Amino acid sequence: MRKRGVMATAMFVMLVVCGLLIAPLGAQNKSVLVLSNRDADFVASDFGSKMTGLTFSSWDADTTPSLSYLQTFDVVLLFENSTFSNTPNVGDVVYSYVMGGGNLVIGTFYEQDRSDITKYTPNGWGNLETIDVFATDTQGCKYAADSMNTSTIVSHPIMNGVSSLWFNNYGGGNAVKSGTTVLAYLTNPNYLGNPDPLVGYRIVGSSRLVHIGIFPAYEDYGNINADFGGDFYMLWENALCWAAGGCAIEERETQPIQRRANSPSILPLANTNLSQTHDLMTQADDLLSQAKAKNLDTVACMKTLDEAKSLYELARKFKNSPVTANYFALKSQEKFKQAIDCLKALLG
Repeated sequence: MRKRGVMATAMFVMLVVCGLLIAPLGAQNKSVLVLSNRDADFVASDFGSKMTGLTFSSWDADTTPSLSYLQTFDVVLLFENSTFSNTPNVGDVVYSYVMGGGNLVIGTFYEQDRSDITKYTPNGWGNLETIDVFATDTQGCKYAADSMNTSTIVSHPIMNGVSSLWFNNYGGGNAVKSGTTVLAYLTNPNYLGNPDPLVGYRIVGSSRLVHIGIFPAYEDYGNINADFGGDFYMLWENALCWAAGGCAIEERETQPIQRRANSPSILPLANTNLSQTHDLMTQADDLLSQAKAKNLDTVACMKTLDEAKSLYELARKFKNSPVTANYFALKSQEKFKQAIDCLKALLG
């Protein structure tokens, strides 16, 4: 597996459609702490560069954060990468955070240290296991290809705009717990032969807990649209925003979308932005060809260009929903401009 260099970043994008502010008036970014023994810094950077209305920080879970520190965040994103001995301490302090009103989103490989797994020797997550969203199927992550069963999707803000999700390795292996609402299942059953829950949530007091059965740091070990794909980032963004009590993307999507989508003033703007995005893509591809002709190292620029093209494809996919298409077109334009600047710098 390759590791990529990271730098903590955050991005907040406001979209203006014909003078209408699409981000919620007076809204502030929701703060997210990414908590893991590995890859926390990568996820904070990766998600921060792609998500709206969220500000990310990271913490190495080999050391236990204080409760007072956790309480400075709107939501904690908790996962691990390989088992580690400090999970009981981390689980206990996160439990106290949740019971005190904090919100939590869990991702793969959390299950590998859950006390009901038999494939490994787990350390357990302490008191957190009494309120977490999913149990394990005793084996955890499938390390096999699977995809979201779209026929099982339940309407909910977490699932807004999420119509596909797939992975080749890092996901699955969970089991439903009493009191959890499942919003989508994977196509293939879990190890116990039961439906494998992909997305679920539960409410504990005033706190919101969500579990998504895919590895948050997937992009650090693979490539989107090659090793995993679909609405990966949209799902994580929706989950974090909903758990945090609402942020730019959620409040935008919970407005009367149908009314705005049918507005005659928005459709032309969305089409214009799609056209402008295509022009930027053409310009970037031309610069890329020039750089390759000179045998220049384009790897860094290509990563940004690939991200831009993925966002552009999402804009085209939602072309019949102008607000959503416009959102992704503008995000794509930012990435294309970054790629163009990168390539121009290479070419001198």
